[in-house]
Amino acid sequence: MNVGEIIMTVRERTGMTRTELANELGVRYHTLYQWETGRACPSADSLIKVCRATGHSVVIQKDYDGGYLPKRWTT
Repeated sequence: MNVGEIIMTVRERTGMTRTELANELGVRYHTLYQWETGRACPSADSLIKVCRATGHSVVIQKDYDGGYLPKRWTT
């Protein structure tokens, strides 16, 4: 599941329309639509706002290999 699918899922589970969530976040409907369809990716701050508006939280956890970065970025 990608970020857009997660945003759409949590929005739908809370019973909010795109218009309602966009207004709550202070973004345009089209911006939220682009996030949900994967045409754009929200900033970390915007993602946190989505979570707060829908009663969720953001959790960052380690990769399966125990690192925070993909293997190609490690030294």
